[in-house]
Amino acid sequence: MNKIIERFSSETGKNEKFEYIEIEEQTTVKGDNFLVSHEYYRRLSDGELFEPFENPDKNLEKDYNLYREKYNLLSSEAVKKIRNKYNMTIRDYGAVLGISYSNLSSIENGSIQSKYIDSLIRLSEDPSAFKKLVESRKNDLTDENYLRITDTIDKLSTFSIRKTDKMIMVIIDYNIAAEHVIVRVTDKLNYKAKKISDEGDKQWTESAIISSKQPLKMLTSK
Repeated sequence: MNKIIERFSSETGKNEKFEYIEIEEQTTVKGDNFLVSHEYYRRLSDGELFEPFENPDKNLEKDYNLYREKYNLLSSEAVKKIRNKYNMTIRDYGAVLGISYSNLSSIENGSIQSKYIDSLIRLSEDPSAFKKLVESRKNDLTDENYLRITDTIDKLSTFSIRKTDKMIMVIIDYNIAAEHVIVRVTDKLNYKAKKISDEGDKQWTESAIISSKQPLKMLTSK
């Protein structure tokens, strides 16, 4: 059974019932065609379709995300997360990357970035690489913002180095432990192999002695 909601309709001036439906539709994004399941609310009184009330851009965002996935572009949320990592405003972050405020703002609000801009943003995700960009754009920032941004980058770089060192130590400890296990297992295998070999030699020796006694017994019995 489909979901039915009731809400006020400004067009009819009264409460109306709307049915939630999904429709497979062909959509085009930057020349690429996609078959997408779009969400709508159908007004039961006349069948008119409405975009999702909670987010009218939901279907468009779904279309854009399919395009991003196809061409491996960062999502708007990912771009915003990278900028916020450095505690930078859209204006300062755009100035460092050489992107206008309006362009970067539209990207964070859902517009699809070019591959070139996507590469720049990905590059800025690395603190060391981003610091070089900041230094090259020093004149585009106030002294206060420049010092604040570089200080944040240095802290992130230090944290990254410590994290890497910790991971290296974990790997080293793991390898040492693994080597100890291998040594113990090897020693046990060698011990068992030697034991089997010694028992085999003992059995062979006893068998040889018994065999050598048989002719002597036969001779003495004669």
